[in-house]
Amino acid sequence: MAFNPINWLLGLFSLDIAIDLGTANTLVNVRGKGIVINEPSWVTIDKRLRQPIAIGLEAKEMMGRTPGNVAVIGLCATVSYRISILPG
Repeated sequence: MAFNPINWLLGLFSLDIAIDLGTANTLVNVRGKGIVINEPSWVTIDKRLRQPIAIGLEAKEMMGRTPGNVAVIGLCATVSYRISILPG
């Protein structure tokens, strides 16, 4: 890939984020700041409304303590993304 001065300039103003959707925890790493989010990969969903109720640690703590219309799901994915976001 050839050097592109426009991409280089935009890279100076971008925020590099890496998202690891691990089997146990979801991690978000920001370049220069380190890990900024480390949450269990769990979600609680209301089956009737099809809307999320809780995510992360709050959802994991609800496991086994919900009524029949609420599902607690542990997400298992092994995908990793790297995203560049321009401010603004």
